[in-house]
Amino acid sequence: MKLNLDALRQLESDVGAEMMPLILEQFSKELSGRSGSLLAASQNRDLAAIQAEAHSVKSTARTVGLDELADAASAAEAAAMRADIESAVASGHGLAELCEQGYRLIVARNG
Repeated sequence: MKLNLDALRQLESDVGAEMMPLILEQFSKELSGRSGSLLAASQNRDLAAIQAEAHSVKSTARTVGLDELADAASAAEAAAMRADIESAVASGHGLAELCEQGYRLIVARNG
């Protein structure tokens, strides 16, 4: 996974350079928590929780330049909305790992 630097530059333009570290720190904390929640939801085969967690990750990930994570979140959310339990569970597990990767990228970027 890599960061979409254009998205990060746009975010920085929107919020200001002084706010970027705070925003990225907050998002990295959120990702860390969502990873565990997604894993638990997938293990419990909880479609509603997978859908809710994936939805929360989707838009924020795109905003901070984690496009692959946003795409995976969209797929997990869609599978849960279709009540496709096998796809939702598999997507939820994969999304949990991508959240961890995204977390590491944002932490590294934020210093």
